[in-house]
Amino acid sequence: MATLEATETLPAERESRLPLGAALVTVSLWASAFVGIRSAGRVFSAEALALGRLLVASAALGLVLLARREPLPAWRAFPGIAICGVF
Repeated sequence: MATLEATETLPAERESRLPLGAALVTVSLWASAFVGIRSAGRVFSAEALALGRLLVASAALGLVLLARREPLPAWRAFPGIAICGVF
């Protein structure tokens, strides 16, 4: 009985710490981005920095997509996705 209770409380503890960990990672990455942009701004133009950020974000989201094995949207949805991307 004690083993069963210990395993049931483990996910609850993990769920309570997960948002805190996500917030700390987000704040740390967000704060370090300003330092990196300031340093890279001396070498690269604003357009190159924006493109670099978009490429890194696209690669990160692509990795999440592959890790979660999410299916691609239906082909009928791509025009709407493209329109939202443009605007």
